[in-house]
Amino acid sequence: MSAGKDRNRSDNESSSVLALTEDSFVSRLAGALEALGYGVERQSQLKGRSGVEHRFDIVVKKKKEGKFLDPIAIAVEGTPAGKDEASIIRHFAMSYDVNPVRVFIVSSRSLSESANKLASMYKLCVIEESSAERAAQELSRRMIKE
Repeated sequence: MSAGKDRNRSDNESSSVLALTEDSFVSRLAGALEALGYGVERQSQLKGRSGVEHRFDIVVKKKKEGKFLDPIAIAVEGTPAGKDEASIIRHFAMSYDVNPVRVFIVSSRSLSESANKLASMYKLCVIEESSAERAAQELSRRMIKE
C-alpha cells in the first residue's frame, strides 16, 4: 500500500476514534447534568434569528418554580488540536445567531492560547475539563451564576 493510502487510512481512523470519544463525553456530560436535575436534550437544534437551525450537542433546560428557564446551549469541542481557532469562530457565529440563548463550549482537552483569547474576546464561556462529571458541576455553577 502506498504511503498516501496509509496516511489517509490513519487520518480516517483518528477521526473515527475522535468522534467516538466525543460522543462518549457528550453522553457522560448529559447524564451528569441530568443527575444534577437539569432537563437535557441531546443533539438539539435551535433556530437562530437568521432562520438557520443550529445543532448543539446538548441543550439544557431546568425547571425553576414550575417554569422552564431559557435554554442554554452546550457545544462539546471535539476538533483536533490545531483547529481550535476556526472552531471558536464557528461557535461565536452560532452564539450570535441564537442570542439571547447562552452558549457554553466544553472541551475535554486544553484549547490553544489563541483560541482561548478569541473565546474571551467573543465573550464565550469555555470550560476545559477532561472529566464529564466535573464539567457538569462547573457548568451548573456557571449557569446559576450568569
